[in-house]
Amino acid sequence: MVEWNLFKRVKEHVRLDNAEASAIHEIGVEDIQSNTDDKSIEWGDKLPDLVIPSIKNLRLCVEKTPIVNGIIEDLVIKSISGWVVEGNNQEAIDYIVEELKRLDMMNILHETARNNIIDGAMYYNKVVQNGKLYLRELAFDGDNFRIKEFYDDATGSEVIGYKQKVKKNKNTNRGWQKKLFNDLNEELEEVEFNFLPEEVLATHFFTRHGVHKGMVENILDEAYMLNQLERMMPQVTFKQANTMILRKSDDKEGFLHIAKRAIIKAVNALTNYHKKGVIYLPDGLTVEMIGDTNLPKIQSYMEKIEKEIFMGLSTPPTVFDGSSSNRSTAVVQLDSDKSGRVLFQQFLQNKLFDVSQIIINWLLELGNYEKDSVWINFNPMYDDDGNSMTKNKEEIKTENNTISTSKSGDGLNINNIQNGEGRLAEVSA
Repeated sequence: MVEWNLFKRVKEHVRLDNAEASAIHEIGVEDIQSNTDDKSIEWGDKLPDLVIPSIKNLRLCVEKTPIVNGIIEDLVIKSISGWVVEGNNQEAIDYIVEELKRLDMMNILHETARNNIIDGAMYYNKVVQNGKLYLRELAFDGDNFRIKEFYDDATGSEVIGYKQKVKKNKNTNRGWQKKLFNDLNEELEEVEFNFLPEEVLATHFFTRHGVHKGMVENILDEAYMLNQLERMMPQVTFKQANTMILRKSDDKEGFLHIAKRAIIKAVNALTNYHKKGVIYLPDGLTVEMIGDTNLPKIQSYMEKIEKEIFMGLSTPPTVFDGSSSNRSTAVVQLDSDKSGRVLFQQFLQNKLFDVSQIIINWLLELGNYEKDSVWINFNPMYDDDGNSMTKNKEEIKTENNTISTSKSGDGLNINNIQNGEGRLAEVSA
């Protein structure tokens, strides 16, 4: 009887009789007080961010830190290489192939993936002129170029518009051919533009607590510390090998008298001593090296920070360096369909697939073709003769979700390597 009543309460979602009645629990507030006292600290008070995560700083971090830029470029390039255009209407396929060439689709995919990883967002303005689609990037940097999104009042989740504020040249460029080079100067003024949702292709690959975030913010402080250590290395090396102390000695009869002028001359002689062949020092002066010839372990510190950067960007170090791992470990880290890096590449490809389909459907509508009759396949399958085996859109997404097209042990990515140039293949059902 007791077991039956318990089963009935669980089935009907009835609270236990001894549960606290009429309790009010504030999520994220009351549940953090159980193990704290007056000595407990706030993380942000004691360990604030070293670098302000502004858009400009995020971009500078990538531009000025080779390892960060290399990881991102490697991930993006491998994720977008090898795609083909497929569909069930050969005429529509031919049309889309030419249009994607004109739009430079490879660059659109590259910039969309890269900017989402760095900035957390990417915006294109849809422009149609003379029956042709053009995509104009809406710049934003939080300073000269800014964008605001507006949401509906009912649900708070549907975007109803965008507003962009930019600084543009107030002077017209008309007649520039007749003007001198030094006379063509910019006079900036603030201008605002409004866009409806259907006029903008907005992409946000990563969202945390409803806020668009990129991945670089995760390693911003680490990249800053790495750059600081790199700048210290030449100075520390030079100081360690070139800093000396000049000491006056005592003789048996008492303190030696050495003129100040002679000491200054000796100091000048020892400065940059490694560039000189012979240095003469008067009696009573001795030279000692400050410290020793062992350099500080800066490289060890840098290697530790580099590992944290790899982890923050969801990339195993074996992508660039296999010296610390055997081949089997590298294959698991890179190619495993359960825990390998291919899972992250597959995530990017699924996001880019959705972006590409929006663009292709815009083109199909302008060309008077059926919606969804053409698509991009990032991981085409090939038969024994090297011919692409066309799949429909749902089959492609299912394949990507299960990583069924990954090549076992190739150590690179989930794309078919023989089609690594990312060409526009004309494939029909």
